[in-house]
Amino acid sequence: MSESSTPGPIVAPAGWYPHAGQQRYWNGTAWTNHFAPTAQTASLIYIAKAPPTTNGIATAGLTLGIVGVALAFVPFSELVFAWVPAVLAIIFGFVGLNRAKLLSGLNHGSALASVILGFVAVPLSFILFAILAAIGASIGSGTNA
Repeated sequence: MSESSTPGPIVAPAGWYPHAGQQRYWNGTAWTNHFAPTAQTASLIYIAKAPPTTNGIATAGLTLGIVGVALAFVPFSELVFAWVPAVLAIIFGFVGLNRAKLLSGLNHGSALASVILGFVAVPLSFILFAILAAIGASIGSGTNA
């Protein structure tokens, strides 16, 4: 006699399953009253970036221009030291002017002053060095001017 085996009902293992639009826990035999918390949809938060309050490049250029002019008056530092901050003042000044246009004129005056000081300090350092060299040459040759 052959035993007829009728398959029993298919039972899903215990776990969380979608049920009526939510995740509900099936304990293996019946639904429980446990529901998974619904996932919150991510909401986008837009944070406005505050506009810059300074034009640091223009300020740095102005500082370098002042240092360049001041070093031009220090004896024997003109040729070596004075032109370096002066050239940097010119570069920073032009970059600061460009940035000032983008920032509605922020520190435009500082950027312009750094360009002017840079263009004054470079020739001034060479002129003052030439004067000092001429004075040194006249003293060294023993002639009085």
